[in-house]
Amino acid sequence: GVEQARATVRPERVVDLENELAATREHLQTVIQELENANEELQAANEELQSANEEMQATNEELETSNEELQATNEELETINEELRVKTDELAEKAADLDNVLRCAPAATIVIDRDLRIRLFNQSAQKIFRITTSDIGHMITQVPARIEMFMIREKLLGVMETGMPFQRDVIDETGRYYEKIIAPYFDAHQQVAGAILTLTDITDRAEDQRKLREATRQLKEAQRIAHVGDWRWDLRSGELTWSEEIYRLYGLDPGTFRPNLESMLACYAEADRIAVRSKFETALREGREFSYNLRIARADGETRDIATEAFCELDSAGRVVAIFGVMRDRTTDLAIQTALDDSQRRLQTIINTIVEGVVVTDRNGLIRLTNRALERTFGYGPGALDGKNINL
Repeated sequence: GVEQARATVRPERVVDLENELAATREHLQTVIQELENANEELQAANEELQSANEEMQATNEELETSNEELQATNEELETINEELRVKTDELAEKAADLDNVLRCAPAATIVIDRDLRIRLFNQSAQKIFRITTSDIGHMITQVPARIEMFMIREKLLGVMETGMPFQRDVIDETGRYYEKIIAPYFDAHQQVAGAILTLTDITDRAEDQRKLREATRQLKEAQRIAHVGDWRWDLRSGELTWSEEIYRLYGLDPGTFRPNLESMLACYAEADRIAVRSKFETALREGREFSYNLRIARADGETRDIATEAFCELDSAGRVVAIFGVMRDRTTDLAIQTALDDSQRRLQTIINTIVEGVVVTDRNGLIRLTNRALERTFGYGPGALDGKNINL
């Protein structure tokens, strides 16, 4: 029956069908090729997506690491901020302390930078300088002052250059005295960043020093006139100091001679030296005052009679820490007394030759001298009436 069917199909139709079949096969082949290409492209795209996914995963890990680092950095910043806050509070407290110190300080104080411009000043400075807050940043040399400011620029620059302070006493236009001190101002790195000018009113101290100098001068003059000197032996340092009159008494030059206990004792006779040394040793043990009278040999060979009174200086525990002494030249006094005694004896001899009674009194009516005739008349022994009132 097939053969018969083929026989019945026209040749033209067969050709058409075969052409269609060939075309279909070709189209199918093309589609298959396109599918294979598309599959390859999909596979490549999948690989790219997988690679992108891996990159994104790596990026995500990096982001997580960065986030952790940021978090750590943030914590560090918080710690730093806290430290800064603490330091800021400390600086504020120190600034407040400095402000209070400057405000309460009796000395006028001005802080100056390296360009000689005013950085800071206290209220006391306004009493000496005609200065206000508007003068901060201005040159110190441009600010009027009540004190002498001679060469202040050179002095400030010199202190900043050498780092050594400068001191000088000055007087203001009203006659008050001030101690002017220029000291270097150091920054946090111990570098000189300016200078500090302070002025302290020392009028009372200057007056006290003047009085002390005058009292010292008067004391030296009184010691010279009275031939009295003082000495002090410091047991802690071993130093023996003499006043000018002691040097004159011993005939020594204070510019070349340095006294000590042994050199002082060497001026005494051997027997006196032993006795005086014993007095010193007793004083050191018992802390008691002592005195002695003796004759010394001066450097020029002349001898002088001296009288010494010495006193012990004690510490809080009662230990002797120094011995202070006063030495008086008795040579002239003894000579005068000897002359007076001689005159008295001569006068006594003269009035004893008078046969009448003789009595000599002072202005107070006290008997100073009688002769033998008067004493025999009234039944008194020689000199028994001396010092008695004549009315008795």
